[in-house]
Formats: sequence, structure tokens, C-alpha cells
Amino acid sequence: SNFFGGLLVESAHLEPVASDLMGTRERLGLRSEVKWEKIDRLNAERYQELMDALFDHVREGRIKLRVMFTQNRRPGRRGPTPGQSEDTYFKLYYQFLKHAFCLRFAGTPGAETRVRLLMDQLPDTTARAAEFRSFVAGLSMLPEFRAARVVFPQDQMAEIRSHNHELMQCLDVVLGAMQFRLNDKHRAITPGAKRRGQR
Repeated sequence: SNFFGGLLVESAHLEPVASDLMGTRERLGLRSEVKWEKIDRLNAERYQELMDALFDHVREGRIKLRVMFTQNRRPGRRGPTPGQSEDTYFKLYYQFLKHAFCLRFAGTPGAETRVRLLMDQLPDTTARAAEFRSFVAGLSMLPEFRAARVVFPQDQMAEIRSHNHELMQCLDVVLGAMQFRLNDKHRAITPGAKRRGQR
């Protein structure tokens, strides 16, 4: 399945939330990049505490977390043609950005709301990534976003490396856990082994 996830944080909350999560990581001794693949029996409780801190911010309304994934289990479903499969990632990502956070309702009456996007590095050429950013900037011209005065300035879109961003790392753990379970990886047995591994 394709998984897309995002966190929405208002500018006023961004620094306090990131600082809190960084402080929690440091207190727990999680000094390297936090990723789903790194969880094992030795650090599972520390990861759980970090995720509790993330979801405390979600519960208190400082973070909105959304996940979208494609369902691949429908019988008789035909896959995309080769040309379509090249664009699938970008088309799904575009739809995620357009709908996941209901941004068309986020505008403040009488004021312009600017959306800053920090995206994980896009898995394609620089030219294709630039084309994608221009399509996302075009969301600003759709009637529902224009009416709400919500804009997606292209100069406010950046590709980032997750190891430099606390929020992105925490999102990676959430997405990793979901795809692990939904793709039945918790039942996988390594070839030649009799039981499932410890991770």
C-alpha cells in the first residue's frame, strides 16, 4: 500500500512542540534518528513514551495528524498502466495535501492564511519535484481555497531530511507502525527461520 502522512502545526505552536519532543528524546536517550525500523525490545518503552508525548500534543490540539493509504486488497482490481504508475505517488500526494487537513476551511475571515509545506525528499528528479510543487501551488487558485483566502506559496515549500526534524521522525514511527500492521508484517517469518523475529 501507498502511505502518506502529515502533521499540521500552526506557526505559533511549531517551536514549543518541536522543543518539547526534542527534550523528550534527549531525556529518553534516543540520540540517533528516530525511525520505526530501529525499534526493538531494548528501546520499545522509550519509543512508546516519545509517541505518548506526540499524541499528548495531538490531544491538546497543537498538532493535527492525518494518514492516507491505498487499499490493495480489493479482488479483481487492475493495477495502473506503466505511465500511470510513474505519476501515482505525486497524484496521491496532491490529493492528500488538498483534502487531508480540510485546509479550505482553515482561513481566518478577512486575512490570508499561508501554508508552509515541509515535505520529505521527493523520490524523483529535481524537474519532476519542481513540477509537483507548481501543481500544489495551483491549489491556491481553486475556488474553495480562493474563497477561504488560503494560499500555498511555492517559495514556502521545501524538501527536508527527516533526521533534522523531530516532527517528521515521529510521523515516520506512526506511519511505520501502521504499514507494518496493515501489510501483515507482524506475521512475517524470515526465510529459514521457524519463528517471527524479535523486532
